[in-house]
Amino acid sequence: MPRPRRQSREALQATILAAARHILAQDGIAGLSARAIARDIGYTPASIYTVFDSMSDLLIEVNRDTIAQLAKMLAHHGTAEAPEAGLRAMLLGYIAFMRENRALWYAFFGGLREREEFPPWFTASISSLMESIAAMLRAYAPALDDATALRHAEQIYAAIHGAIALDIDRRLDLVTRQSAEDLALAALDAMLARLGA
Repeated sequence: MPRPRRQSREALQATILAAARHILAQDGIAGLSARAIARDIGYTPASIYTVFDSMSDLLIEVNRDTIAQLAKMLAHHGTAEAPEAGLRAMLLGYIAFMRENRALWYAFFGGLREREEFPPWFTASISSLMESIAAMLRAYAPALDDATALRHAEQIYAAIHGAIALDIDRRLDLVTRQSAEDLALAALDAMLARLGA
């Protein structure tokens, strides 16, 4: 095999991340390893660790793009004229995104948590997603204060995520015959009913 052309650190990082996303899409999280990435890009496995300290760090960077896509989707639905319609569209959009991108979902949420600390940009991005949902809830119920809206946003996100997690893992049918969409919409409707009371 010809020796790979040297790249700058930034270019090599982009190449590694593109390969990681490709492997995730083709083989899922189980197929992702430094050896598989190295084989894909024509470098040695050790080259991966000149850019990333660990596979966990690499996955964090893969997740950066996933979070950006989710943020874009939430921002789009946040502009809906009717807040309730925007919330319902957001919920269904989230479920559809995770179904269509199962490998990215596993990279984001799958497996055991391997680290206690995350980069500030990562936690800030998650907080921003919750704030986007909270803003939609405040538009629906203007009397909500910021802290209460954020707490409700976290609750509805956890409910949606729980439903789609069971669905993606093919365990939802062990609990119910209802779809992930039906369960998530029911949770949203119950919350909106409480807020509107």
